[in-house]
Amino acid sequence: LTKYGSFWGLIPQTTGRYFWVSPSDSYVIEGQALSATDANDGLSPERALRTIDRAIDLATASVGDVIVLLPGTHTSGTVVTIDKAGLTFVGINTHFRDSQNYRAYALNSKVNWTSTLANTAVALSVADTTFIGINMIPVTARTFMTAVTCPRTHFVDCAITLSAAASTSTKGVVASGGSSAYCSFVNCVFLNTIATSGQGPALDITGLGQVLIDKCQIILTGTSSAWAVA
Repeated sequence: LTKYGSFWGLIPQTTGRYFWVSPSDSYVIEGQALSATDANDGLSPERALRTIDRAIDLATASVGDVIVLLPGTHTSGTVVTIDKAGLTFVGINTHFRDSQNYRAYALNSKVNWTSTLANTAVALSVADTTFIGINMIPVTARTFMTAVTCPRTHFVDCAITLSAAASTSTKGVVASGGSSAYCSFVNCVFLNTIATSGQGPALDITGLGQVLIDKCQIILTGTSSAWAVA
């Protein structure tokens, strides 16, 4: 690569390491065709890992490690368990430097995260986790992420898109555990694209205390779409 540092030459904003993850077996960086595999170390864009699970395995808790998701749709085949505190998940997006008001949803999104399993896609069970610039897509009648006793969890420039077949059991982020305090959703979008019938909630924050929801949008794009559960 012709650039170096954290995000292609930027001054590192963390004391930890960056682990790069590709959404497919092959990907392109600066015109180079490269192969992703979990046998890589993931520490360079040239040596990307293939799964988010493997990046979590290699990361160290509470030292500022960042997991970078390259553009595309990252599809998890098993439950992704986030059990190391202090990790940051960042979706690389071509719009990051273009506008402070960019929102990562619908066709504008460059980094999607979904699953193929009939279960919760992501299980978060630790504190101090941050998600930036990622469009999270639950499958029909399933929850994308459960957050159990996870204080100081933050979502910035993210989206939760309910685009699967209508079901009131389809949910985005479901939080539980009384000590899940000081969490935030900033500049996020909660999007329901189904034309008819209702979906479950994009956010179920019953288990959160001291939660901040700031500069977010709730959008219904269907002619009669609705959230059956607020």
